[in-house]
Amino acid sequence: MLTYKYDDTYLYIFFSMKQYIETQPRTSEACNEKIDYFKRVIDGIRTKFPEHRQIFVTDLEGVYLSEMYSVRYTIKILSDIHEYTKDDKQLDQIIIRNTGKVFNKVYKLVKSLLPKFIDELLVIEPEDTQKSRIDEEDNDDTFSFVEQELARCIHET
Repeated sequence: MLTYKYDDTYLYIFFSMKQYIETQPRTSEACNEKIDYFKRVIDGIRTKFPEHRQIFVTDLEGVYLSEMYSVRYTIKILSDIHEYTKDDKQLDQIIIRNTGKVFNKVYKLVKSLLPKFIDELLVIEPEDTQKSRIDEEDNDDTFSFVEQELARCIHET
């Protein structure tokens, strides 16, 4: 799910959204296990690359938004990882590649909820000219589902 490469200055961390979707948590216990997994990876990165600047990259090509079992668990993971790493100052950029219409709509909804420093680090790279699977699902039902799930998660926090 996470791979990396590095040079003398930068550590490039690649997160496979496709693999995340395939192994996403379906229970609270599984969510906590996933958080623990990410924390172990982060600890390893801190140990092996203490001085490297970091660039985090994920690619949404071929990802169906409707395959996300629970937006709530994903938000919990992101929130806990943010809390765990908030004092780290090595992250230079977060790149999200191959974003489509659905992602852009969701991003507009959650942008104001993001910590300012994340918004400043975020680089959105729209999809290539090829139509991705995520846009094939760009319909009101998909967007409505995401909007409702986000509203519920925000209300519960």
